[in-house]
Amino acid sequence: MAADMATDPTAELNDVLAQYDLGELVRFERDRRGTVNVSYYVETRQGTQRHEYFLRAYKRGIKRDEILFEHSLINHIVARGGCPVARLHRAHNGSTFYRRPESAEDPEERFYAIFDFLHGEDRYTWVGPVCSHVELSNAGTLLAEFHKAGSSLQPEGQRAEPKILDLLELIADAWAKSPSNSKGTRFDRFLFEHFDLVGRSIAETRSALHEPTVATLPRVIIHSDFHPGNLVLAGDEICGLVDFDWSKVDLRAFDVALAVWYFCASWDGDKDGHLRLADASTFLTAYQR
Repeated sequence: MAADMATDPTAELNDVLAQYDLGELVRFERDRRGTVNVSYYVETRQGTQRHEYFLRAYKRGIKRDEILFEHSLINHIVARGGCPVARLHRAHNGSTFYRRPESAEDPEERFYAIFDFLHGEDRYTWVGPVCSHVELSNAGTLLAEFHKAGSSLQPEGQRAEPKILDLLELIADAWAKSPSNSKGTRFDRFLFEHFDLVGRSIAETRSALHEPTVATLPRVIIHSDFHPGNLVLAGDEICGLVDFDWSKVDLRAFDVALAVWYFCASWDGDKDGHLRLADASTFLTAYQR
């Protein structure tokens, strides 16, 4: 049974839980916020005790080395302390993930992992968040702590995605070919109305990143998706940082710049595309403390 199924996943979840010593399934609820992986809130029972977990079915095609990288990072951060990150649970065989074999119903093997469930509020998504001054400051501090935590790790495995500078070359090539791939959708029409603008932006970015100074920029383990939707909040405090499956070793400046864009860019009306400079200052000041 596929993990992105529209059918009842109960049998699949029971099969995954059977690989762990976490009790029997009582109830579950799919996390509808995910766009890449398929995840569930899971409640189990062991004797008279009930427990809550977060169960993830990884996207199809992910490589074992990518999961090893992500999990070695999470385990390192949890052991080090300082960043509020959900602990991974180990299966009976000692692994932090379960590799489900192929079956007649699902001819492609899948990877699964079970995390502690982080209690708090999923207050934002990555689309148009407007955070408070305290939230921005706490987020900047947390990103700095994350970069610091990863600096002492020699991770297992590696990400399959190219480095950001190599990825820009691929993006430029794909953009140049995109008109021939148009399906005539409303999105395509909007995109091609701005084709030259996007093309110039790509060219300007590539030119700027070919400056000699770029070669000297620090490379660390970056999150690659640090946005308000990946923070669990309790009041103004951050009680959870999630979604490390895009993490990799790359330019620290990219991680910071992407976070500033996520946290501080306006999306609405005549302010669409504008950077809220006061918010950016709050975030960056906290990051650099």
